[in-house]
Amino acid sequence: MDRRALAGRLIAPKAILLMIAAYCLIHYLIRLGLSPIYTLDEAEQVLLSEVWRMGYRFRHPPLMTWIYAGVEDVFGLHRWSFHAVKYILLAGGLSAFYFAARRILASGLDAALALAGLALGFVMAAGFHIDLTHSVLMTVLVFANLHAFVRAVQRGGWSDWVYFGVTLGLGALSKYAFLLAPAGLLLGLALTPYLRARINPIRLGVSLLLGLLIVAPYLGWSAQSGHSFAALTSDVVGADPQNFLVGWAAGTGSLIWALFLAACPLLPVFLVLFPQTLRRGKREGSRAAWRRLLLIAVAAGAGLALAGV
Repeated sequence: MDRRALAGRLIAPKAILLMIAAYCLIHYLIRLGLSPIYTLDEAEQVLLSEVWRMGYRFRHPPLMTWIYAGVEDVFGLHRWSFHAVKYILLAGGLSAFYFAARRILASGLDAALALAGLALGFVMAAGFHIDLTHSVLMTVLVFANLHAFVRAVQRGGWSDWVYFGVTLGLGALSKYAFLLAPAGLLLGLALTPYLRARINPIRLGVSLLLGLLIVAPYLGWSAQSGHSFAALTSDVVGADPQNFLVGWAAGTGSLIWALFLAACPLLPVFLVLFPQTLRRGKREGSRAAWRRLLLIAVAAGAGLALAGV
């Protein structure tokens, strides 16, 4: 077998899925072997998942706790089943990201490189395995929502838009910050004529309605319980009503600086692997349109996050 054939096999979808499974299995075994102690986030889920409720701590939506409660009902409370939840979710999320990248980039190699860059970064390779639960689920659903969005734009079938609506609703129940991702995607779509022309407004509207219907019971519970999203936002950012702008500016500056420092080591690598990112085509084709949409989506999501939305 020559090198080209071997390389082709290594980046085939089946091979990539096996690598994702191995990646998650290795992390799962490491987590099981390192310590029998639950971390702070994990211990909270162990306690909250003992009972089924519409909502728990308003600071976090309930979907992750519901998943743990369901697993506990079926298997009982065991370390192996508790930790398996995270890595099964991660395997599904990474697979969704890979297939979304494959559709956008139209290249198995580029999609594999995008997946590797994601999986080997600090957050995915280390941060997710230290003490995170809700953020893991949110990230998984961001990837699933991206995959659904790409399918809906490229194919436009009812099943694709239903998929998008379901991931939209479930994502909102994973963590509130999830909504920044689809908001950015939809804004990018609205500002990209080449892709916007493919959209059936009725199907898009139905998918948004489906997402709202999924999250509606939780919204009703929140209102009935007297919770306020405005008060939660103020509490999370630690805003002082008398010096709100000063606190916001300081926090925003720290976030921008942290993002800059995190991106610096990776920027040269990105430009070497994907030099076409800086090239502007003579006309807006599919790949250029997706590049435009995703850049707008990232900028919009970052802008909303910095604005404290």
